[in-house]
Amino acid sequence: MPDPVEIRPVRRDVATWLLGHAADWLRLGAAHLLLAYAVDNEDDAGQLPFLLDRRFRVLTRTRRGYERPAPDVQPSNPNSA
Repeated sequence: MPDPVEIRPVRRDVATWLLGHAADWLRLGAAHLLLAYAVDNEDDAGQLPFLLDRRFRVLTRTRRGYERPAPDVQPSNPNSA
């Protein structure tokens, strides 16, 4: 089994090759813009830097993990009592 440190450059080379071929096909189709969604977290730190190195720009960021807090007071029932 290959060393994980050796796999990263190979993955980056393959991704660059694929992105280049996609760009060629998009140019043939007269497409001028391409959007990509990248996860910016510690688990897979390679997506966003990879795209930024290839002249993609960050348009917006989405913060994940939001949970609505529970209300402190329970709604009262006007019909009870």
